[in-house]
Amino acid sequence: MLSIKRMSWFVMSLALALTLAVIGIRLAAAEPEHHLQAESPLREVVVAIAFEPSSLYPYADGARMSAPSEVMAALMDGPFTTLSYDHQATILTKVPSWDDGDQVLQTVTVEAGTRVVAADGSPVDLVSGTLVRPAGCRDSGCEVTFDGTPLEMDQLVVTFELRSNVRWSDGAPLTAEDAVFGRQIACDPDTPTDKYECARTAGYTVDDALTTVWVGLPGHLSSQSQTNFWTPLPYHVLGTMTAAEILAGDYGRQPLGWGPFRLLEWVPGSHITLERNPHYWRPGYPKLDRVTFRFLPDQDQVYMAMLRGEIQVASHFTGMPGIRVAELLDPEVTPTMRLEWSPGITWEQMSFGILPADSRLPVFADAQVRRALAHAIDRQRIIDEVLHGLGSPPSAYTFEEHPLYPTTLTTYSYDPSQAAALLDAAGWVDTTGSGIRNKDGHEFVITYQTTTADERIQTGHIIRENLAAVGIQLDLEFLPPAVFFADGPHGPVFGRQFDLATFAWLSPATPPCTLFTTDGIPREANGWIGQNNTGYSNPAYDAACHPAMNALPGTTAYVQGHQAALEIFAQDVPALPLFRRPIAIAVSSGMSVGPTADPTENRVTWNIWEWDLAMSTTAEPNAPATLVAPNQIVTATFGAGAFAEAAVVTYATLPSQTTPPDLVGVGRFFELGAASTATGEPVSPQTSYELTVTYAQASVPRHLDESTLALYVWNGVAWMREPTSQVDVEANVVKATPDHFSVWALLGERSHSVYLPLIQGGVGSHMDEHRPVQAEQTQIPQ
Repeated sequence: MLSIKRMSWFVMSLALALTLAVIGIRLAAAEPEHHLQAESPLREVVVAIAFEPSSLYPYADGARMSAPSEVMAALMDGPFTTLSYDHQATILTKVPSWDDGDQVLQTVTVEAGTRVVAADGSPVDLVSGTLVRPAGCRDSGCEVTFDGTPLEMDQLVVTFELRSNVRWSDGAPLTAEDAVFGRQIACDPDTPTDKYECARTAGYTVDDALTTVWVGLPGHLSSQSQTNFWTPLPYHVLGTMTAAEILAGDYGRQPLGWGPFRLLEWVPGSHITLERNPHYWRPGYPKLDRVTFRFLPDQDQVYMAMLRGEIQVASHFTGMPGIRVAELLDPEVTPTMRLEWSPGITWEQMSFGILPADSRLPVFADAQVRRALAHAIDRQRIIDEVLHGLGSPPSAYTFEEHPLYPTTLTTYSYDPSQAAALLDAAGWVDTTGSGIRNKDGHEFVITYQTTTADERIQTGHIIRENLAAVGIQLDLEFLPPAVFFADGPHGPVFGRQFDLATFAWLSPATPPCTLFTTDGIPREANGWIGQNNTGYSNPAYDAACHPAMNALPGTTAYVQGHQAALEIFAQDVPALPLFRRPIAIAVSSGMSVGPTADPTENRVTWNIWEWDLAMSTTAEPNAPATLVAPNQIVTATFGAGAFAEAAVVTYATLPSQTTPPDLVGVGRFFELGAASTATGEPVSPQTSYELTVTYAQASVPRHLDESTLALYVWNGVAWMREPTSQVDVEANVVKATPDHFSVWALLGERSHSVYLPLIQGGVGSHMDEHRPVQAEQTQIPQ
């Protein structure tokens, strides 16, 4: 056994050896005395997705859901995007329209045995006794019973034209034959896709090399017929295979596409990497060399990886941006990542119990009382406290950016005085001095019911406080979702047994006016399957909604009907819209062009073809110039005479690079360069320039000595410290005056602590320097 004296000598010798080794490593790293021309790294973005796709075959079961759809949008952009409730063509020359004649309604004669769509919307072979809508008929009032005599019915015909320069990622042209083959496979019984439009299609044929024609069954008046263009499949690769063979084969692991990227590698359990598609149809795009999709189901793991600069994009599907809204808006985080958001199409609303199915007093049968509560509730406060201020209160079930939104619509600002005046006028006054209003011997005491979701609990408490201020007592009841949404007659919502109930509806491209029509009231007669849980009924509203839902989009009946229904809804307030759930994306602050959130386009990668990490400025020989990187994370300032000739100075954010063990990064890697505007050849500055780099305090790891942060340059062999570099740890800024361009990194020295073993029975230990940062989580409702 070693003596204590010999053990102490051993420990000190080991410590000295380790110190010398570290010094040796640093001397070796600093050995090169000149700056080599570093090879430019690939411009790559890493996207976090919540789970690994099972397939990238567009007609595989679930292929259009979240993670697969985000990867597939990079492989196959389109055929359409859906931005702000409208469709945009990508690989087609245009979206078919009535005005241009590529979407038409023709009249055809049908007879017994003809395949048609019956009045109830089902595809059938026409026989005597079938209820149908003859040509020109749009509602139940003009339906006829087929008696065997031929009659005329309406039939939709839509023509689609492909762009002439679209190619598969193997270089083969994309043709109309590929589109028709895609429809053939999609509609095959062995393919696990929805067959609604397949069953209502009379024909889908090749008109010429780039043109397909879709023909609907007589009587099928689809509101989305202009997008009945099935995703093409490469006939030159799959044309000899059956639908079952394609589904069972390996095409879903190595698909072809026509998008900005093509598959490079798929490492199961880890990631999918795509590379630039050299045959992409948009000239000059994509801007990136590669995109990697990492499978990261843990939201905290996604957040920490973005702080380290290892990930540049995390969509709302990962859940991370939703629960980290506060952090993504925090100035200590925004130099590394920021929040990109848009109000979504999911709207949280408070339904009024207008016609309760139980014996409770129907206090909200009076529209004046409903309007009073609309003024009494501070919806912007709910948005500010529950959603961190992301949004403003909506006024109806369709929103301001929708093309059908009326120019004038009744709105309800937070106004307790107006609320009190409306309640007084409705006969609800406090005659007892208790602080609670009453009428005909009934106190205004009601119950607010919703689920146990945190944001709904917060919302309920704010509403209770607001209503107490105008003399209404609100009792809160938070129920498990299975109980709250139980079917009628026993469930509180769909059994119509509530005073106030809060939950969410969707607002798709077609305004959902049927949520409040009389025939949608859940009751015993319809098996409690209706959606109008409020019990609201207004013949004028029904007369506006039903014709609009039966009309073809773009027609006068469609536009006027929906706008009239929206105006009546806003006046009568059968439900009070509280807020729209945001679509949130976390984006690296270094991206010059990145994802754009949109209420109706769920795919975060819909515009991945234009994503970019670079930006530039032109410097003239005799004038100063400044290049400011996105979000001012890097600023390069050049004096007059910095360049001998006119030059384009370029900045590009880089993903995290490999560094020595003793150096730690803070998520800031980038490249600076310049090229002559005349020759395109690389040029170097003639004088030193000012380089300022900001960093996020939240990106500083615990095991980094922040005071050692400095700019390091990659010389092609090793990272070398820029000698002019200085750090201001209070301002989170590093400045330097270099005289060269290269790949740069903001690095600092790893904190080193020597832990000597306790000789007297103790055991030496090292603290875990990679402990996750614990932060309070704020969740956006889902």
